[in-house]
Amino acid sequence: MREFVLLFVGILMLASCSNESAFQEEIVTASVVAGKIGVCHNGGNEIVISENALQTHIDHGDAVDRDGDGFYDAENPCSEIDCDDTTYSLDNSCGTPATIGDLRDGGVVFWVNPDDNTHGFVVSLREQGFAQWGCWLTDIPKANFVEFQIMGEGYNLTQAILQNCSEPGIAAEIAVNYRGGNYSDWFLPSFFELRRLLEVDYLINPTLTLKANGGQRVDFGLSDYWSSNQRDIYSAYHSVPVTFINYYSEKSETFQVRPIRAF
Repeated sequence: MREFVLLFVGILMLASCSNESAFQEEIVTASVVAGKIGVCHNGGNEIVISENALQTHIDHGDAVDRDGDGFYDAENPCSEIDCDDTTYSLDNSCGTPATIGDLRDGGVVFWVNPDDNTHGFVVSLREQGFAQWGCWLTDIPKANFVEFQIMGEGYNLTQAILQNCSEPGIAAEIAVNYRGGNYSDWFLPSFFELRRLLEVDYLINPTLTLKANGGQRVDFGLSDYWSSNQRDIYSAYHSVPVTFINYYSEKSETFQVRPIRAF
């Protein structure tokens, strides 16, 4: 009987130690997720440090992983280099420098991020046909035009349209169904993004109209393009014609669809 009791106690102690070990492992994992910083240390050893120890390791020449994606910010034996490690974007792509007018990523570059010169936006090679903006008398939350927008906002606006408007064949639907370059993340540009496109049409049209590229020029004098910004329940914004007037129309009007995407 005594031997059985000792065996039972031993099993309980073993289970307790096992649970404690698992609990400690969970704590360590949680601490990494909570914002510890990875370091490629001593010729290839990967360690995790706290924020207050970061500068010491940088001074020693160690590569660090600030955004937690497993790629380090300088030459190191642990991984490839993460070119935007300080942005916390989980993007380890160094990218290729982009220039307005480049043919790449399914379209032609019309805007380049000045912070890194490797990311930006391309416009589709061709117009995708005429369509209505859709959902006349329907308010699309978050789709109203605001004076200050950021590049890329058209993606969120397009999603808002599709989430609140079930009419088939509308401009937003045509834009997201476009598969130029086999990419599936095209969207209807915001009014702000159309303005950026207007500013550089003379730089992108030579690329678009090259016979080898099979593109179609962006021409704001002949074709108006729908934006993803509504004005109200009755009307939405489209590209600004050369006269700079009448830049919104009823949602039931038909204008061209010209998708864009980020790269």
